[in-house]
Amino acid sequence: MSKIVFHFLLITNLCVAQQTILPKINFTQNSITANPYIGLLKLTDNNALIVRSYNSEFAVSYLVLSSDGAMHRYGLYNIDGKNLIRKLNVTENEKARFLKLISDINTLDATQLNLKEVTLSNGTKSEVNFNNYPDYFIEMYQGIKSVTFNSLQADGFIEAEVSGYRMRQKLVSIFKDLDFSETIATHAYDAVKAKDTVYIRFKKSNFEQKQTIAGGDKLYDIAFGGKNHAYLLTKNNSPAFVADTAFLEKHQSETVDYDFFLKYNTRISFFHFRVLYIIDETDASGKKIVVPVSDFSVI
Repeated sequence: MSKIVFHFLLITNLCVAQQTILPKINFTQNSITANPYIGLLKLTDNNALIVRSYNSEFAVSYLVLSSDGAMHRYGLYNIDGKNLIRKLNVTENEKARFLKLISDINTLDATQLNLKEVTLSNGTKSEVNFNNYPDYFIEMYQGIKSVTFNSLQADGFIEAEVSGYRMRQKLVSIFKDLDFSETIATHAYDAVKAKDTVYIRFKKSNFEQKQTIAGGDKLYDIAFGGKNHAYLLTKNNSPAFVADTAFLEKHQSETVDYDFFLKYNTRISFFHFRVLYIIDETDASGKKIVVPVSDFSVI
């Protein structure tokens, strides 16, 4: 009997610990429906806390704390209008740090984040504006409750030390700690590198060109322009085939496009040792043609 009571108390204490792990959040808004990111991230916990951070340069990250205390990170990429989600686990050490960040978000003063007024040397006041700097946004959602903090053109105001710049610095610092885009991109690179076969999407642009080759077994070449190099892929004589939706979804994790060449540049020498296919998306009928590659060159 004592063992049963002990186990019951242990489970109860664990549950209480999980429930009190979340810092108190001052939500300022209510919605008539639950936040839309539950569905986007395919979560089953409608009461999960979601911290969404993004900037005007399209880096979007999510930190999710479930009701049971589990925590995960997500990065969102949009390719041809389709959302691609990358998910990463969070270690216990990272979890403590992210909980501290959530507490820090709660101390941001929204009234200080977009001040534009400066005092000139003659004592008069004037408004200033900046261009070509990113805007920063941090949002927190739980159920129908939410709170948003944002600072527009923040780095410009910080550099000029405009009123409220220290609060802007705090928001930008929190944002950078929440930004998982580079970590998730590296995770994506490692996932592709681990594959024996890589599929390369070709859509044709200023940096993606198709060139017909006369004679021999080279039916055409495709060139991708990178930062310092160009990458040349040569089609071989093996039969091509049309890829259906099921095929594309099945091989999504080993499929790359021009951005991959641009981002990783000199780190894709492993392509020489992989089986490569082009997914040619330039067919007039709209079909996606999978073409075997016989040669990969860096020029």
